[in-house]
Amino acid sequence: MAENTVRNSVVEFFGTMVLLVSIVGSGFMASELSNDSGVVLLTMAAVISLTLLVLIYVLMPVSGAFFNPAVVLLAVIKKEMKLAVAASLVVAQILGAISGSLLANYFFTAQPIQTSNIDRISSPVFVAEVLATFGLIFMIAIKKTLVAEAALPFLIPAWIFAAIFFTSSTAFANPAVTIARYFTDSVSGIAISSVPWFILAEVLGALLAVLAGSALLKKKLAA
Repeated sequence: MAENTVRNSVVEFFGTMVLLVSIVGSGFMASELSNDSGVVLLTMAAVISLTLLVLIYVLMPVSGAFFNPAVVLLAVIKKEMKLAVAASLVVAQILGAISGSLLANYFFTAQPIQTSNIDRISSPVFVAEVLATFGLIFMIAIKKTLVAEAALPFLIPAWIFAAIFFTSSTAFANPAVTIARYFTDSVSGIAISSVPWFILAEVLGALLAVLAGSALLKKKLAA
């Protein structure tokens, strides 16, 4: 059991690191290629979604491919994971995410240590981030019963791609991602003052998704 936890933590560290390299790196690259904010956003959405698809599809059989403390929270609430294991995975995800930001910074600027001053929070953005996280966690909450688990590697990237465009928060939907994006002075960054609000929105969205998923599953089973 301990060996599996260590293995899964290493996989979660690696997967979340690569995810952040894709987020921050695509931000740097897209900004270098175009001054058009639409092109930049489209490039980032495509890169992030494709990276998610590959990571989830390849690593889901190994660690579960959580890459997100909100998804770990869902597993704990559903009693699919013990708290000690969950804590190990969340730490690995946060450290992996920060490492991914630093690595992408180094790729494009040769200066790994950076911070952001992009203030992103407002009431509309907060609500948008709640919805972005809700949609992500809701799909996972109803897996096996209403959504085939094998479809998740495709549905999750599809949701994130779309939510990047239809939410004003651009769908961080992941506390580890939110923390790590403070550590880059790229278009992907977020000011430290906005980080707690984004995390609060993400936790709220995840909890609402758990409640909605539970209610829907009970209704389905009762039918």
